[in-house]
Amino acid sequence: MAGVLFFGVACDRPQTSYFPISREARWTYAIRSGLLSRVEDVAVTRELSVAGVSGYELGGAMGYSRLAVKDGKVLAENLAGTTYSPPIPILVLQPEDRRLSWSGIITAANRSVEATAVLDQSPSKVALGGRQLRGIAVVLTIDLPTKKLVLKSTFAEGLGLVRQEQHENESQQRYLEYLSGP
Repeated sequence: MAGVLFFGVACDRPQTSYFPISREARWTYAIRSGLLSRVEDVAVTRELSVAGVSGYELGGAMGYSRLAVKDGKVLAENLAGTTYSPPIPILVLQPEDRRLSWSGIITAANRSVEATAVLDQSPSKVALGGRQLRGIAVVLTIDLPTKKLVLKSTFAEGLGLVRQEQHENESQQRYLEYLSGP
């Protein structure tokens, strides 16, 4: 089963400081996977319904993600080819310490499995371009029958997602870092 991949950024209306977005929004990230490195653009491709509310589809070379904000949480219905039912929380929009649990079905490559997840988040400081920004650090741990996925993400106020690491069974698989955006 495919792991969690880059999930991009999204927001509800009105905008939040951790998710600045518009219909024309575009972000650029440096991505490292093993020995390979590349630069990738991610852009809002359309608005659509996610988790019963208005959300966004974001697309790039790694695939499409579908995200929305509901009840103060960013929920992902799809992350780069992996579908979550019900949608999985990936961020609570307030920077306070939070812990959320999730259980549901994850589907990838036409294979579905039951899974559980825990989201741990805390306020953080983000050093970016010589500036110190307020941020939120999020660790999403997903337990599947045959492996554990850990997604460590950092969101900066005014920019959205600025760093992300994906680990599978304690081995780092991917790393991304913000280069430019809205």
